[in-house]
Amino acid sequence: KECTGLVNRSLAKLRDSAMKKHQWQKARQRDIVKTLYSVTWHQFLGSITTILQQTSDESTHSICLDAMKYSCASAIYLRLVDVELHAFLCDLARFVFHEQNKHLIYESRRKAILGGEHLKQEWFTNIINFSKSGNIKMGCQIVAHICNDMKCRVLYDANQKMLRDIEQELGGSLYLVHPDRKFIFSGPLLKQNKRGDLDCYRFFLFNDLLIYVSGNIGNYKVHRVL
Repeated sequence: KECTGLVNRSLAKLRDSAMKKHQWQKARQRDIVKTLYSVTWHQFLGSITTILQQTSDESTHSICLDAMKYSCASAIYLRLVDVELHAFLCDLARFVFHEQNKHLIYESRRKAILGGEHLKQEWFTNIINFSKSGNIKMGCQIVAHICNDMKCRVLYDANQKMLRDIEQELGGSLYLVHPDRKFIFSGPLLKQNKRGDLDCYRFFLFNDLLIYVSGNIGNYKVHRVL
């Protein structure tokens, strides 16, 4: 009976504890996150930088820019400015400088970056200054603006390149490059002729028109534009 009484009292205390509201200490949680970030940030940055340098795929670049954006915002919020934030911003500035100066030959861009020209961009200095002064909101807003703007630029440039490539495939018979036009898909198309037979074509679908052609790459003949 004595053991049963002890068990029952213990169970009652456990139930009572479970019903009480727990008081979470936000400052302590932030310290834990800050410690974890301080330990892992360099590995995360290395992964993002390697992927950005080794691929030209616009979708992958877009994902990496999102990762860079959230990493910078976290560093700003956690007040990790001098080392962690600065490291992420340097790599972001390098990518932005390359994208904004594509008209220059690669060697010129490389020498400019070695000379620190990419770190002289106004937004870079503003983010550092706002972060050091404790203006978290402004620092994060500038980071988000730069990363989102670069995502749009990367996707736009890739789409325009796709339009130019299709123009070449069609032998320059159509002018497809337009700021508002987006390529969606291409593939085989079977069309029934007047005799009831199926003719094989290839179609190119855009957001504002449909083109179907016959022949082979480099020798396409445009049949209709809808």
